[in-house]
Amino acid sequence: MEVEDEDKEHNGVPALGLHMERLGDKGDTAYVIADSFDDSRMEEEVPEIRAFLEAAKDCGNLIIDIRGNGGGNTVYWEEAFVRPNLTEPLTYRLVRLMRDTALAGQFYGSFYQGSNLSAEEVKNDPRYSEFPEEDKRGLALAREIVTTIEPEDSGSVFRGRIWLLTGPSVYSSSEAFAVFCRETGFATLVGQRTGGSNSGGAILYELPASHLLIQFDVEYCLNGDGSCNMEMGTAPDIESDEPLQTVLDIIADKR
Repeated sequence: MEVEDEDKEHNGVPALGLHMERLGDKGDTAYVIADSFDDSRMEEEVPEIRAFLEAAKDCGNLIIDIRGNGGGNTVYWEEAFVRPNLTEPLTYRLVRLMRDTALAGQFYGSFYQGSNLSAEEVKNDPRYSEFPEEDKRGLALAREIVTTIEPEDSGSVFRGRIWLLTGPSVYSSSEAFAVFCRETGFATLVGQRTGGSNSGGAILYELPASHLLIQFDVEYCLNGDGSCNMEMGTAPDIESDEPLQTVLDIIADKR
């Protein structure tokens, strides 16, 4: 199946709004565009997505398109897409570092108290081969976040293969979804490298003398290879400028 003028129509980013449909001549591919994970939309949209996935559970593939999603709340994607589609718990690990300064400690210092992970341990970990040497200087504190998402008692709704379409507009909690899928294998990432910032979000701070308002990320978030998530984002499993068409072509070739 071809998607006509996908990038021309949307300039590489899906139209705004929650959109759900079944694609293919036989309607055997479920497709969801989620342009936001905003708190204010969860109550209405999460049940809508769950109902759609229940109706489309016979489909062999589910495509989740977050290319135009700038973030919101991680609970949105956990409840809408992950928990209903798990047969067993999935655990993933995040590593973050921080400078040991009064300003940084003012915002995130409490999260590092009692951490069993040292900055030196992270810096010397061979898994983090892409950790830039220049970035290691000044990072004195480290912590790990281990999260387990439990399946629902009712069991997995969708049994087919799951694809996640990504691009440079993916940021914040939608970036967290991309990281989760990449780290756990929950979905195959197709598209372009994401915008990054898999953190608690940027901090706004007023400089005491000039009263200028600045915005900065307190924590340094590592990707699985040690590269900086804020700088490098998350690389897709399959790179493509037309990810929807790419996935549909892969699906068609396997029929």
